[in-house]
Amino acid sequence: MKIIYAIVLFLFSITITKASNSTLIDTVNVEIQSDEACPGAIINFHVINKSTTPLDSIWWRGDFDVISNYYFFYKYGSALNNNVLNPHWIFFSNNGIGKFPVSIEVKNVLGFYKTYYDTVETGEPWVHIINDPSTCCGLNDTIKVDVRFLTKPYNTLQWIDNTTGALLSFQDKFPVSLLAGRTSIDLKVRIEDSKGCTAEVTKFFNLTTPVSASKRDRLIISPNPTSNNIFVSGLSETDDNLAILYNAQGKVIMNFKAENNIPIDLSSLDNGVYLLKVGQVVKRVVKM
Repeated sequence: MKIIYAIVLFLFSITITKASNSTLIDTVNVEIQSDEACPGAIINFHVINKSTTPLDSIWWRGDFDVISNYYFFYKYGSALNNNVLNPHWIFFSNNGIGKFPVSIEVKNVLGFYKTYYDTVETGEPWVHIINDPSTCCGLNDTIKVDVRFLTKPYNTLQWIDNTTGALLSFQDKFPVSLLAGRTSIDLKVRIEDSKGCTAEVTKFFNLTTPVSASKRDRLIISPNPTSNNIFVSGLSETDDNLAILYNAQGKVIMNFKAENNIPIDLSSLDNGVYLLKVGQVVKRVVKM
């Protein structure tokens, strides 16, 4: 009788063990987290254990180069080691491709394994001026950019006269009308995105025809530089008089309706360079 009882107890224990093991397979449950950074900067990774079963070890692999069949990054060790659980990783630009595969193989203390895959999108910041210098530009044209691996909203987007360093515009598209009276421009665009990544490019344009200077030359901002008030003059009754004042980072400081010879108080602003856009005309203002 004792022998029969022992056999029944043994078979029952096997049944319980099998049932438990089938449940324990699901105890490997983690999440890969990472912050975002520019190529060449450090990215911080984190493994979040969503199971009550402690982890034993982690094996990281990633940033795979298909040409050389080589992983740029390996890390293996105990999950108790913070450098394995939360590693730091520097990604290469990889010619602007910007998609980096990451995998981790996780083992828990019960001996169960699971592999996780992720893709970090951290491409090389890149900007390109689309317009062809051989055909650009007329009065009504705009100069456009192609932007890759820069995250909106941008912190700044600046169009700059590369010869003088003067800020010209903060708009996504550069209106050629701002180049009134000029026959050429060495134009630079510089962008900083919401992650702090930056890219810039410069292109020289021989303008096909000198841009009409009539409206831009009519609009006068005085005194400039100024320490207190400025005055706008040269507006006609048909002109768009909506005015926007930007700081050097492209942030809107104030909006108002511009009127001839009505003072605009800038005394409370920090000293520096500002851009005043009246209608489609942009003027540089210096506060001292």
